[in-house]
Amino acid sequence: MPVPTGDLTVAETLARWPATISVFMRYGTACVGCVMAPFETVDEVAVIYSLDREQLLADLRAAVDPGIESGAELSRPGA
Repeated sequence: MPVPTGDLTVAETLARWPATISVFMRYGTACVGCVMAPFETVDEVAVIYSLDREQLLADLRAAVDPGIESGAELSRPGA
């Protein structure tokens, strides 16, 4: 299954994976409904809003596929 990447525009990301709307809203961005969404990439949003790019991508990917962990990798006993 494809996952969101930093080089996709916000509009592409939202159109392909509507579950990512909540991530952009949780980060306090104006991306959802923004006129710049068709032009700005996820990477650019991270810069504009001073967000941790890797964390943003991890959260977007976790929204798309709940099997993907959000945030830092966790150590699991017996894994």
